[in-house]
Amino acid sequence: MKKRYLEPYIQNLSLKRNKMAFISGPRQIGKTTLSKMIMKHFDQVSYQNWDETTFRKMWTKSPNQVENLFDLTLKNKSRLLVLDEIHKSKSWKQKLKGIYDHLGDSLSILVTGSARLNVYNNGGDSLMGRYLHFRLHPFTVGEKLTHSCSSPTDFHKNVFSYSLKILLMRLIFRINIFWVKSIIVQTNNMKELLINKHPTCFNKIFVINQPVPTWLINNNLK
Repeated sequence: MKKRYLEPYIQNLSLKRNKMAFISGPRQIGKTTLSKMIMKHFDQVSYQNWDETTFRKMWTKSPNQVENLFDLTLKNKSRLLVLDEIHKSKSWKQKLKGIYDHLGDSLSILVTGSARLNVYNNGGDSLMGRYLHFRLHPFTVGEKLTHSCSSPTDFHKNVFSYSLKILLMRLIFRINIFWVKSIIVQTNNMKELLINKHPTCFNKIFVINQPVPTWLINNNLK
């Protein structure tokens, strides 16, 4: 399983600060997988799904029975309760508040659900101040390659650095284009683009078709 970008933020910003973590997102986006990855960091874990009949009966009758899923007599043990799709239950926020107020010091709580997990719509919500809400998005190319997500500060630095490099390259090209005797490009389209940008270089631009590299052919990328 690939590490998701939200995992360290859920751990450091929510669970380690004694707040519930709510993860929402479209179906099949990886919420359950992410939850199971987080579960590996705890000594005692319990994963409960609303679609399971046994848990549904327990939750409906007496939600506080979830404490029986853990051995609370053991000291210095980290515990995590994962509640999947619990928002399908009536009055789930009130029941969850009761569990958090009763067991919040003994275990961490992670709640996952679909895009309908809109707990913050009501300004007088009884859960306010007790949770942090995280929105899980599909894998990005950067996440696939680096297994990480840039912070806003790093993102702006990278964008600025990239933009500066492009500007410098364009400046160098514009200065040198008046001094070079010939410019070789690979396609007629590239030639036309250069002529449109720099009409005075019409006689300097030549098209020479380059062979496709062997490694490109071998990887079926031609």
